[in-house]
Parts: sequence; structure tokens; C-alpha cells
Amino acid sequence: MNNLPANNLKGVLTTRLILSAGLLVGILDGIAAIISYLVKGGKHPEKIFHFIASAVFGSTALKGGTDMLMAGIAFHLLIAMIWTIIFFWAYANIKAIRTNWILTGIGYGAMVWAIMTQLIVPLSQAPAIPFQWKQALIGMLIIIVAIGLPLAFIANRRLKSSRNG
Repeated sequence: MNNLPANNLKGVLTTRLILSAGLLVGILDGIAAIISYLVKGGKHPEKIFHFIASAVFGSTALKGGTDMLMAGIAFHLLIAMIWTIIFFWAYANIKAIRTNWILTGIGYGAMVWAIMTQLIVPLSQAPAIPFQWKQALIGMLIIIVAIGLPLAFIANRRLKSSRNG
């Protein structure tokens, strides 16, 4: 699996594959966030997307409205797409991450969680959320399962099918 040259691998990782994978992980992550929110007793899951919109629009987004809900959903999907593009770029260019797709997915998900929660969100206009270990672990697990592992699986499966086909 590791012996496919990067230039051949780049041809396997098509724009359509990357866009559909980005949409898939964005939807999976959104659904997982909603489920987690509801399990914790939340009653209005649209607040998740208002919070995401607040990264750009500040406290105005937290007041709600359809426009902020749609902006939050759009930002959420855009962020998922950006992380997907970064993943496939790395997958095509860094041979070491193609050795074990499960470890790659776990590592990538953990890295995405760390960068988003410790760098991106604090630098945005979103309100600060107090750090809690339990919620941090749940959030990291969601991103590993909804983003890291699916992206690594898709890339690995595409690589295998290109070698067999």
C-alpha cells in the first residue's frame, strides 16, 4: 500500500472524491454534535450552529435567527471541507501516514480537535467555553469518529481500489 508514487496517488484522489468526503464528514460531525448536545439535555440544537456563526459574527449570532443558523451550517461545512482538503493533501504527500489508516484517522481527528479548540475557536469571536475534561474527551472522540476515521478509511479504500483496478 505504501509503494504507490505520490503523483499516481494524486490522480486517485479526485476533486469529486474530496468534495463528497468533505460533505460526508461535515454532515457526520454535525449529526454527532447534535446527538451529543441532546444527550447532555440541550433542547435547541440549532444553538450549535449559532455558536459556530458567532466565530465570525460575534454575540449577534447567539441571538439566533434563520440567517445565523444557515451561516453556522455553511461555516461548519466549510470548515469540514478545509480539514478534508488538508487531510487528502497530506495523504498524497506524506508517505508515513499511509501505513495504518486507523492510526492515521485517530491521529488526524485528535489533531483537528486540538487545533480547533485550542487555537482557531479562541482566536475567533465565539464566546470562551470553560475547559472540562469530560467534554473535551467527548468532543475529541466525535471528531476522531466523524472526521478522522472516515477520511482515512476513504483514502485507504480509494488507494486499494486503484491498485486492484
